[in-house]
Amino acid sequence: MVTATLCSLAHTPDILYRIFSYFDADDLERQYLPGDVYESRRSLVFAARTCRAFADPALRVLWSSLPDDQPLADLLCTLGIAARERSLDNHGLSDGNPGRYALLNQYGGFGLYIPDHTYEPRWRQSRGYDVRYFFLHGGDPRRLPQWTRFQQYASYVRAITLFAFDGPRWSKLWEKLRSSIDGAPILPGLSSVSFCCFSSRENTQGIFALISPSVRKLDFAIPSYSWPESDEKARRVFSKAFRAGPGITTLRLALPPSTLGPSLLRNHCSYLRHLQVTPRVNVDDLRLLDDLHALEHLSISLSSGLRPLHLTLPSLVTLVIAGHWKDMCILLDTMRLPSMQMLSMTGWEGAQGEADVSATELVTGAIQCFSAISTWYPSITSLCVNSTHTPVEPRGCVVPYLPQVVAPFNGRLIDTIRPLLALRALRYIAIRLPSYFGVVATASDGALMADAWRNLEELHLDVRRYSYGLRMYDPRPCGIPQEGIAHFARKCPRLRVLRLPGMEMEMAKGSRAAGKSASQPRGGVRRPIMPRILSKLAWRTWQSKFRSLWKGRSRTRHVS
Repeated sequence: MVTATLCSLAHTPDILYRIFSYFDADDLERQYLPGDVYESRRSLVFAARTCRAFADPALRVLWSSLPDDQPLADLLCTLGIAARERSLDNHGLSDGNPGRYALLNQYGGFGLYIPDHTYEPRWRQSRGYDVRYFFLHGGDPRRLPQWTRFQQYASYVRAITLFAFDGPRWSKLWEKLRSSIDGAPILPGLSSVSFCCFSSRENTQGIFALISPSVRKLDFAIPSYSWPESDEKARRVFSKAFRAGPGITTLRLALPPSTLGPSLLRNHCSYLRHLQVTPRVNVDDLRLLDDLHALEHLSISLSSGLRPLHLTLPSLVTLVIAGHWKDMCILLDTMRLPSMQMLSMTGWEGAQGEADVSATELVTGAIQCFSAISTWYPSITSLCVNSTHTPVEPRGCVVPYLPQVVAPFNGRLIDTIRPLLALRALRYIAIRLPSYFGVVATASDGALMADAWRNLEELHLDVRRYSYGLRMYDPRPCGIPQEGIAHFARKCPRLRVLRLPGMEMEMAKGSRAAGKSASQPRGGVRRPIMPRILSKLAWRTWQSKFRSLWKGRSRTRHVS
């Protein structure tokens, strides 16, 4: 007789780690959800107290990403290594949610229902910014029995947010602590550091002692106030951060590179591999990138009226750009990227000003960009194309006028993307266009795309409805007919994912023969999945048209 034995939770740690990884607060912060961040961390605490098998995986996720350095200071007090001169006021700025999870952080801040000038002092008071922390014992704290517990939790920390200016008084602990442990890292596993600030009056003392040589990512979310004194303070923080973490290879900037200057970039960023700049950059900013010879990934937004730029980045593999179509075309024509394999571009709707623009003008700019890509970068393997509204920033209480697209383009999809047919090495292509673009395609257009992109593994084509104010352009019948899908099934043996917009399935008289000739693909779609088909025919009618596609053999898995 065989008896089945049940495995306990302690025997499946990999499953528990996988489950608790979905409570990672860092991902929720990026979605501007402070309430969910609070609930996520609260749930992890409850899980650690509920079951011993939950304790280790829950605590590892809880401590992996810290909203600031206060949990570390409080842990020192809990273990009896340090103490506060007085107790904290345990109240937040809203019911149920501590103020810690509603701070103005590196992701742009959260909406406030109280004036900004009253929020900061109330937030500081609730956090105990003016409370002084001090060590209870002199000498090396590693001799204390409680140090092992502190070291255990500190080793879990992978990401932390620090206040660059006007920070709390407890941050002074870290310089004393690091000097007392002979300069050893306080957070040995730290890999990501983010800076945030309310203002830029005084530099926070002691925070750089928390930055370990293991740090590889820096989120420098300190904006440029266009004041020489504030920019100089930001440059000092930048220099100290790189001296504390010389191995940083990923950098996100909330200020233009020209604010930092060429000397800082040359001295600290020569080994930088990933760079993302959130404000718009001009020619002067781009020229400073000439010294970043190891750069492999670059993400930028272009200012209007970009001038020709002669810049070579020999190691760049991935380029993510956004801007007006004309500016992106100038950049692609004058910038030399011999190693580029992946390109993602987002064209802004609207002219370079506040005037309305016609769809024909936007489509013409997009075609010029595609021509520049096919001319200078014919060997790229991944391409993403998107079009969206021009980003605007409110000026006080007034929202600037957003240019509108006044007339749709009456062309076809192949007229727009024809220059891209020269990219024979493409394996992944995603095109998301608004409805005022020409998105009508025929079976012959599908044949042209299938002939050109024989190495294609994924094709995503999406059409979004354009609407702004009273203007609304519904998509015309778009997509590729069933005969065109058969061309992809026959000519693209590596195709795994085929995502198309709602396909018009209305057949004209006499098209039965054409459908029959195209319904016998060799190596076609093995199991097409089409949940978004807009059909005017009965189920049995169009199912018979695709019956042969089920019988083919291919590695294509998804068609939608």
